[in-house]
Amino acid sequence: MAVVVTKQNRHQYGAELQQMYRQRYDVFVEQLHWDLPHAIDGVECDEFDTDNTVYLLSLDGEGSIQGSCRLIPTLYPHLISEIFPRLIEGEFPRGCHIWESSRSYILAEQRAEGILGELFLAMLEIGLLLEIRKITFVSDMGFLSSLLHAGWEVELLGMPETNARGEVISASSVNVNFNTLHNLRQHYRIFGSVLDDMPVNIAARLKTAKQRENRFEHSHHVGEITYLEGTTWVSYPDYHMLREGSYMERLINDDCHSAPQSPVKPEGKI
Repeated sequence: MAVVVTKQNRHQYGAELQQMYRQRYDVFVEQLHWDLPHAIDGVECDEFDTDNTVYLLSLDGEGSIQGSCRLIPTLYPHLISEIFPRLIEGEFPRGCHIWESSRSYILAEQRAEGILGELFLAMLEIGLLLEIRKITFVSDMGFLSSLLHAGWEVELLGMPETNARGEVISASSVNVNFNTLHNLRQHYRIFGSVLDDMPVNIAARLKTAKQRENRFEHSHHVGEITYLEGTTWVSYPDYHMLREGSYMERLINDDCHSAPQSPVKPEGKI
């Protein structure tokens, strides 16, 4: 399961965050040989690890971290805006509904244990709860084919470049929506929420979600729901289940028994 750590509950996860910073040093400095100026004394913590950063931590049964990633609102300084703006062509991806993912990793010994799928699903679930529409990131080009295969909708944001290590990297974005959530649940065979703990202010959104019922309307296409005001950006099957609860309750309680078993084809743009 994955826990969500923000400034509201960070005091509860001080030891876990320190473990995460040490693991990041091992992964990105010792194993991948990244040149990170803020990585010192076995700890990798940079200028983007701020109070505005949201961390997703995958914990094992004993509370040790198996993998993690961080999410940063693009209205604040982030990796692409400060380090890699040259990778963006056209309009810069910044806004309250666009967040950046970075420093994602899984411990080598956990790569066969489904932790990647758990982190991806945690990212989607918290993205839907926070009304995120797109998540941007920088990666090597080979990673994009893996994302498409898993069911993400991927868009390349500019021309790739070759870095000093000879890797071809690019800035890209993925869409956060229910189609992608369904695709990834089918791909990783994980049915139901992977979130184990979250701050009270985020959990409170689940209690007030029913007030948003009037923002749903039944579309003219049978079995589809259109979510108004462009926030969930739409079309998700099973109108009756959505009417019985809120879309957030659907997100947390969904066991996919009512969802169609064939994944929706992602629209890759690479």
